[in-house]
Amino acid sequence: MESAMKKFFLTVICLAAAYAAVEAQEISDKAAYTLNIDRALWYGSGNAAGLARTEASPWRNATAAYGLQSGTFTNSWEARSQTDFGVSGSTLLDLNGFKLAAAVCFDRESLRKAMYNNSLFDLSWDMPFFVAVSSPETFRWGRTSAGMDLQVASPLLFGDMLSLGMGLRADFKHAAKHSDPRSRFNGLELEISPSATVALSDENTLGVSLRYILSPSQSRLYTRGDDAVSVALMQGLGYYSPRWVGGSIGLEMLGYNGNAFGAGLQYNRKGSYADWLISAGILKGSTSVVADKVALGSVDKILTELSADGLMGDSRNRRLSLGLKYDLNYWLNGATSPSTVGRGHQIDAKLDYTVYTGASEDHGFDWLLGGGLYFDMMNLKRYTPDASLGVIRVMPNVFLGKDTAITAESSLLVRMDLGYNFSAKARYKYQGDISESDYIVNHMFDDETDYLGAYWLRSALEATYTYHLNSMLAPYAGLKAVLVSPMGQKKSRFAAGLSVGVFF
Repeated sequence: MESAMKKFFLTVICLAAAYAAVEAQEISDKAAYTLNIDRALWYGSGNAAGLARTEASPWRNATAAYGLQSGTFTNSWEARSQTDFGVSGSTLLDLNGFKLAAAVCFDRESLRKAMYNNSLFDLSWDMPFFVAVSSPETFRWGRTSAGMDLQVASPLLFGDMLSLGMGLRADFKHAAKHSDPRSRFNGLELEISPSATVALSDENTLGVSLRYILSPSQSRLYTRGDDAVSVALMQGLGYYSPRWVGGSIGLEMLGYNGNAFGAGLQYNRKGSYADWLISAGILKGSTSVVADKVALGSVDKILTELSADGLMGDSRNRRLSLGLKYDLNYWLNGATSPSTVGRGHQIDAKLDYTVYTGASEDHGFDWLLGGGLYFDMMNLKRYTPDASLGVIRVMPNVFLGKDTAITAESSLLVRMDLGYNFSAKARYKYQGDISESDYIVNHMFDDETDYLGAYWLRSALEATYTYHLNSMLAPYAGLKAVLVSPMGQKKSRFAAGLSVGVFF
């Protein structure tokens, strides 16, 4: 499966490149691309039909990147050491009046010294049902992911009043744990999202979008020598049933079957001094979990989102973004008459403000500067046994960037980011029976609470050099380094990356 996914997505990138290269490129470096994306309010809004009304310039971009991460300051189910290699491509095209936005990616990760997780590609707080290794041992993972996102908008119809759109997104994931107890995970997430926009006047546009998401996945559990190995079948906030993998009656499979429906509304206002896009959406879904074809439980989810993005100034060189997400989910048991055994809710809020100086009609700039504020509040509760986790975090950050012409054909974009995370609350409580042998309860969530409650400083430096070969090709190379330093701890986390690519 991994080889087939890689060949498929590399083929898509090559075909897109061959088709699109017949026209000269309008966006030809990272600075112009960054400003172009920020000025395209409808791009990434979830409403594909809005692409028909975007004023963004077309682009075509392909990238290959290598990255590494290392350090002990990480959450409990990630790896202390990780490397990854990926290729990706994106484009925005105008094809005889139809607007097409497409992106593809392929990524291969190698994880060392990972802990706990044994049945999922990665863990999230809204999924309490998974298998974890109940021991202090660390292990290796190999993970592969590939994705495709396609958005198509019709030409403006009926006197530029109406546009129709369709979005299709597919994400494939494969993971394998390389030591006993072993795990092979395969998952798919498929989203279809039809949409439309209607012009109420020259200044006002209304949009509507629908979403359907299908997400089946399965994890096969086994041991190489068929010897039984102890695991924990997690069921929320530290509560688990002891199980094993291997042997004659060991746990062999966990299956996840999810689907969700959603809808969104968008309102676009174009003014003399500012353009705004205001969006609201709701998504309702459910994921059922089975262990060896026996119902283990399910999670019902309601996600609501509100956002407002504005471009201000005569040259639209300032962007203000506000966002709010509220995620409410209920955990149900797998009985014939399911009852709620726990619930969780999470609030994420953000505020970003960016100013570009020297912005011009060809979408370039000299300086960018700005800042942001991020807020995260999470409360999880299991009823029997009584267990809870509460977290409140605030993360302000500032950033500064400079685009400099080195020669007539080349340029260098440098960006620096500085952020600080402080936790107003991080508290975990478990009132079930605990013995010294309950390694999961004694360590996993306590360690995670320490991580969530830490104060840390994040600093990042990124540089991208672009050389314009001609009007068709502009290759570039980039370097990035990130350091996360918690206060009062002898821990840290370092990440670095190298990328090469081409605008064409």
